[in-house]
Amino acid sequence: MFTEKKRLDDIDYIFLKNYEYYYKLAQESAEGLIHFGYDREEERAAREGQIIINNADEEAMLLYPSGLYFTELLKLEIGSPLEDLRLVINRYLKKNSRPELTVGEIVKEYSAKNPLNRHQTTLLYYLLIFPERYIKTYADYYRKGHVFTPVYVRDAVNKIINDRERHFYWISELLKTGL
Repeated sequence: MFTEKKRLDDIDYIFLKNYEYYYKLAQESAEGLIHFGYDREEERAAREGQIIINNADEEAMLLYPSGLYFTELLKLEIGSPLEDLRLVINRYLKKNSRPELTVGEIVKEYSAKNPLNRHQTTLLYYLLIFPERYIKTYADYYRKGHVFTPVYVRDAVNKIINDRERHFYWISELLKTGL
């Protein structure tokens, strides 16, 4: 990672400066998911054949009064609906700098149609705090071995760092739902 370069770039310093924070967050997420048995949630979902939207493009989702339809069926997978809900919440928070709905309100709305128990809400919390964007951005950057730091990478990292308090605030609202 750093050994291939002769000197550290700004992006490397940002990584080192924030590493401990994101490492602790990833560790807390992993420990919580293990402790609360996310593997059992995944096994149950697989046994029941629950289909999740996963990363289907929004353009592939057609919403009509009669229901939601998908045009890219190959992107659908079997898995826990908590993963879908995590993706929806993260996408919503990423697109809305000042969200009208809290994460707690989104989960309550979802739970009205697809009930979640307290255990599932706890698992969702641990899924949401995992610093996926930070890890993925740096993993992609270092895997490609850039000679210089592309502006889009620097912008992405700065946005993630700048949004972390806001993002964590909205996620912590989930704990207040009482589900």
